[in-house]
Amino acid sequence: MYNERYNLHKSTGYLLGMTSRTIRKLFNRELLKRGYRITGEHFDVLFYLMEKDGQHQQQLAETLCKDKTTITRIINRVEALNLVKRKTNRTDGRQKKVCLTGTGRKIVREAMSLSREIMIKVQKNISQADMAVFNKVLSQFHDVLIQEMP
Repeated sequence: MYNERYNLHKSTGYLLGMTSRTIRKLFNRELLKRGYRITGEHFDVLFYLMEKDGQHQQQLAETLCKDKTTITRIINRVEALNLVKRKTNRTDGRQKKVCLTGTGRKIVREAMSLSREIMIKVQKNISQADMAVFNKVLSQFHDVLIQEMP
């Protein structure tokens, strides 16, 4: 494959990016259709807070590979929707922890269910064995990329 002439539309990075954006677009459309006022980008933040509540904005930015400005914008939006609250860190008053509200937890659970529904539809013609290989290779790609980051 590496000796072939480069073809953007067949390149791994292009295919991963297009697939990711298409899934995100579908997810956003379904969220809107069902009356949720969040996007997939908001869901990512809420999801990570569900896994580990009380994270600092910087932690979320690093986990999600987002810059400070973007993560602040996302948190401002979900805070305005009463899905998270910022709490002052007791040891450092300059830092704020981001915590899910009860409504935020409810929305995350419902959006997780929607995400599962979408992925079941997307994977319907793909065998479990092929999905296992795909996920394994994708994880390996990600691990290598993370090691390459400064």
